[in-house]
Amino acid sequence: MRTAPFVLTFAFWLLTSTFLFTQTDNVGIGTTTPEPSAALDIQSTDKGLLIPRMSNAQIAAIATPATGLQVYSLDDGCIHRYDGARWNMDCALEFSSGTLPPVEEWSQINDFPANFDARGDAASFVLGGEAYVGMGYNGTYKKDLWKYNLAMDSWTQLNDFPANFNARYRAVSFVLGGEAYVGTGYSGTYKKDLWKYNP
Repeated sequence: MRTAPFVLTFAFWLLTSTFLFTQTDNVGIGTTTPEPSAALDIQSTDKGLLIPRMSNAQIAAIATPATGLQVYSLDDGCIHRYDGARWNMDCALEFSSGTLPPVEEWSQINDFPANFDARGDAASFVLGGEAYVGMGYNGTYKKDLWKYNLAMDSWTQLNDFPANFNARYRAVSFVLGGEAYVGTGYSGTYKKDLWKYNP
């Protein structure tokens, strides 16, 4: 009878297609019960996740990166994340001992360089995974800007604020839309200007 193989094939197809189409839309690696809210749930006690690794030039050459795209930079050792407008670096502080300090404990990092004048009332902000500190007062109003790289535990002096920017202290600063804003403050008179910084 020739219909038996056909019926068996049809029954097999029907069962497997039903199984495939009734699966949830998430995948588990190392688990048969992936978290329902995750598209991909990877569980392991002896392995990690390896994302694409490339140079900064290769990262910059990615055509129309998707918002949320992440890659590891071989140049700076940071994870670069695209926020829809620009790449941001997520860097980790490295400790010489190779271990993280205990929770609720302070650890000293590198001081500002020797050419940084000690001061008070400086403005600061965090942008793209790096900290910025500038302006302030120590008997003289300041208008310099410094950047702290967490991965390298190092400070870099950047260009001063523009010539038409009055040195000052007690300025306010904030980050909005991937750009930093600095304004107001005092330098003999109160200020009401606002400046935008795009690294």
